[in-house]
Amino acid sequence: MKPWYVKRGDRFYIRDVDLRAFDKHLSEEYKPEYSNWQNTNNGLMAEHMMYSRGYVDFPKKFKDVKSPDGVPTEIKTYGEHRDAETHQQNVLHNGYDGPKGRVASLWERKVLWKKDIDNRVIFMVRYDEYYEVDGLFEWNDQTQRYEEVEGDEERI
Repeated sequence: MKPWYVKRGDRFYIRDVDLRAFDKHLSEEYKPEYSNWQNTNNGLMAEHMMYSRGYVDFPKKFKDVKSPDGVPTEIKTYGEHRDAETHQQNVLHNGYDGPKGRVASLWERKVLWKKDIDNRVIFMVRYDEYYEVDGLFEWNDQTQRYEEVEGDEERI
């Protein structure tokens, strides 16, 4: 298995993000018909934080980042007030009601709709000044589910 370059509990501070590059990317990425501004802002901030670990932008439509080894990885964030386990399972397997209606789970998109959905998902919880890695999940072809895995400290 290829390394993740992060582990649960790793913190990424907003002050360390190149805000000019972030603002430019945000203006290009935000699509009002697809998502609300706050969700786009929060997710993109997490993606930019991952650049410090060697991840790079994956400019393909509906893709987030690639690991230093080229592994496509989905980044999901949520506020500290949310129940982490429930939210993670809703995003991964159950679906949920979002600001623009029902949001299909990654499982639904991958299995039922046969979309090209990433096999890796990193969840980050948002705090005022930083984001913290709160879950790493990898797709299991045999069980047809995302399963939580341990990250690592390996660096590029």
